[in-house]
Amino acid sequence: MSLFKVNPDWDKGRHSGFSTVSRSKPKVKRLSFLWFWPATIFYMEIIMRAFVYTGTFFGMGLIYTLLFSLSIGAILTILCTIGNHKVNRRVTIGLLLVMLFVFGFHYVCRLQFQTFFTLTSFGVEEAENVTEFWKEALVAIAKSIPAIILFSVPTITFIVFGKKYMPAMKTHTNFKILALIVSVIAHLLCYIIISLNSGTNSDAHYYKSAIQANETVKRFGIITTTRMDLTQLIFGAPETMVEHPIDQDILSESSSEPEIVYDDNVMDIDFDALIESESNSTIKDMHKYFSSLTPTKQNEYTGMFKGKNLIYLTLEGFCPEFISPELTPTLYKMSNEGFVFENYYNSLWGGSTASGEYSNVTGNFYNAANCLRKSGSTEQPFVLGNQMKKIGYKTYAYHNNTYTYYTRNLSHPNFGYSYKGIGNGLTGLKSCWPRSDYEMAVQSINVDNWISETPFHVYYMTVSGHCNYTWNGNQMAVRHRDVVRDMDYSENIKAYIACNYEVELMLAELVRQLDEKGILDDTVFVMTADHYPYALEDDELAELYGLPESRIRDNFDLYRNGLIIWSSSMEAPVKVSKPCSSIDILPTVSNLFGLEYDSRLITGKDILSDSEGLVILNCLPSGSWNWITDKGSYKAWKHEFTLNPEFEGQYTEEQLDEYVDYINKVVSAKQVYSLKILDKNYYKYLKFD
Repeated sequence: MSLFKVNPDWDKGRHSGFSTVSRSKPKVKRLSFLWFWPATIFYMEIIMRAFVYTGTFFGMGLIYTLLFSLSIGAILTILCTIGNHKVNRRVTIGLLLVMLFVFGFHYVCRLQFQTFFTLTSFGVEEAENVTEFWKEALVAIAKSIPAIILFSVPTITFIVFGKKYMPAMKTHTNFKILALIVSVIAHLLCYIIISLNSGTNSDAHYYKSAIQANETVKRFGIITTTRMDLTQLIFGAPETMVEHPIDQDILSESSSEPEIVYDDNVMDIDFDALIESESNSTIKDMHKYFSSLTPTKQNEYTGMFKGKNLIYLTLEGFCPEFISPELTPTLYKMSNEGFVFENYYNSLWGGSTASGEYSNVTGNFYNAANCLRKSGSTEQPFVLGNQMKKIGYKTYAYHNNTYTYYTRNLSHPNFGYSYKGIGNGLTGLKSCWPRSDYEMAVQSINVDNWISETPFHVYYMTVSGHCNYTWNGNQMAVRHRDVVRDMDYSENIKAYIACNYEVELMLAELVRQLDEKGILDDTVFVMTADHYPYALEDDELAELYGLPESRIRDNFDLYRNGLIIWSSSMEAPVKVSKPCSSIDILPTVSNLFGLEYDSRLITGKDILSDSEGLVILNCLPSGSWNWITDKGSYKAWKHEFTLNPEFEGQYTEEQLDEYVDYINKVVSAKQVYSLKILDKNYYKYLKFD
């Protein structure tokens, strides 16, 4: 007779990984582990949401994120319970580390570039771009440490306590079936709720269309955005169809017939024949959309600068808040003695400098940094380089950073320019970070002597105003520290102003040399920023702009910027109050130079035409596709329209609702078709007579 009583379940427990004789505790632990992964993912999503979407934390996005966390968490639970105790524990730790990397990497990218990372917009060139700004990346990582620590809590907790309290053990089939059922039900429920919320800029729109990371993360979370990103990378983005809004003059004031009837800015394009002969349904739909638009008319400024030289600048991280007659006399003169645009805005499209430059140059917008790479292999008939080259101008482009950055070595030659940067012909600049805008201007003339080849069109993409805005992070700031020493600003704002002083020196030098050549009156300057200086902290932005610090990145006034169109030949300034933005520059300049273009085929509109002003404004990451018109402004994330005070009492609630609905449809259509112009290489399908 044995001295010991044998537990009949001992062998079963040993093979299932349990070393205890009790069966109740393992059951409890197995059931608790069912919720470990959903809770972990939802916790990390909550941390991301709390850090990024402070103003829109609550709402349906929180519900979607919870359900998607439950769905994917249940799947991960199954993956972590397919082996023995040791294997499952290692798998769990490995997946936790992957999750930590995904959330941490996304957060650092958003902090550095104001947008989340997507594989669908990422290539070899973009990888090189990220590695080139390693110092800025280190700063972003340092700023991300509080969030990363919080993201690390589940991983650290499991490593320390998981063996005892959160075991990943081989489980019964019923346990896996339960997890699978939970996953399917949660996903289906979420999909049904999303589908019910359809329409313009709805949850269904963002879930079922090409990925827009800042919106999808806000609405569905990081993990779902990553899943959508991978799906679209493999299978391609779904086609998005939107309603074609018929042009209407809602809330328009009655006006007398103009004394002069101007022609439309259109080209001879037989859209009916194109629609009839096109077999591709997407292209056919685009033909129908663009042909339905009302073109803008020529005006009293059409051809005002015809035959003049053009110098066009995209200014890195620029804002006009520091312009003064004492500090920046050249900028001050150009800002106040040319066309003065009182309500000009720079949006954040989702691709940092690349998408900002793309909107400035093409008159269209795009929501990812690969827009310039795509521009290198698509038709670009309306950009100024190609337009002016076609009529005999000498066309040059320069950038005082690595010439391949954002693949400008592909895009800018395709825009019609003889392009030089650091590494392919722009020499003589001191090697430092960032390089000098002033030196770029001087050396561009030394290298190509374009100033002697009239008529010319020269394009510059500057870099001196790039972050970091500290005395250690920007050598141009150090170079001009004495200029700002006595200014009543904090040190980082002084550093920002000091590095942007390079723009003043660059413009003064160009004006000097043009004047010496006797061609200053025959030259037009056009310039604007790629984006506002988003690398500054909220309190620093508030200090620079004179705005309240609370929710400053949601404040439309933060996106007000300067658009300069100036020639010394102008006898008096022209003030323009119409709301306008970066996509409006190309058609405006094209009209001023009397160039042939079709105003229906560019997303922006001639600011000087009689069309209503429309600014599409992304306040990333809080809200995308907001807008401003002559009548008021609309915050999409709040579904809130604010009527301008001068129109108070003039319209009924019904009229205002109709107006808001119409403009939302217009913005939604522009959002879809502006992206398709590039994605589908649309211009190649047009036949210009």
